[in-house]
Amino acid sequence: MLRKKKTTIQDWNEVDNALRRMGEIEIDIGEVEGNMNLAINGLKAKANQKIAPLEEERKGLEKEVLNFTENNKEEFARARNKQLIFGKVAYRVVQGIRFLNGMETVISAMKAFGLTDFLRIKEQPDKEKMLELDDATLVKIGASREVQDKPRIELDLEKVRKAAG
Repeated sequence: MLRKKKTTIQDWNEVDNALRRMGEIEIDIGEVEGNMNLAINGLKAKANQKIAPLEEERKGLEKEVLNFTENNKEEFARARNKQLIFGKVAYRVVQGIRFLNGMETVISAMKAFGLTDFLRIKEQPDKEKMLELDDATLVKIGASREVQDKPRIELDLEKVRKAAG
């Protein structure tokens, strides 16, 4: 026997009125979010106008400091860093990998030479593809098929807008 869930709605007319109110709420939320986004975008634009010249100045100063440091590299022969009052300038050995003939070529060569341990592969189940498996196979791998008959609501916002006038 199906257990009935509690509801205050008594007939389909009340369901339709609830759908209308839900639509009105969706429209109101959309307007509030739209206004919020416009305000945020305006604030971001103003902030970016103030930030851009500061970032440009900082980048210029950084470039000057790095150029000066490069020109005086011999001072870092013994000590790899120079502590100053307002910070530190230092040299450190940094390693990296550069792809000479493009990433796809490197991947192909790595596979050909059996270096697949050095490839990143993100593995995760493809639930949509798994729907093709039979139930016995799903159980073998520790999964199961879930079938639900869920009600859904589709609002007709155009009619709600017209009704709101």
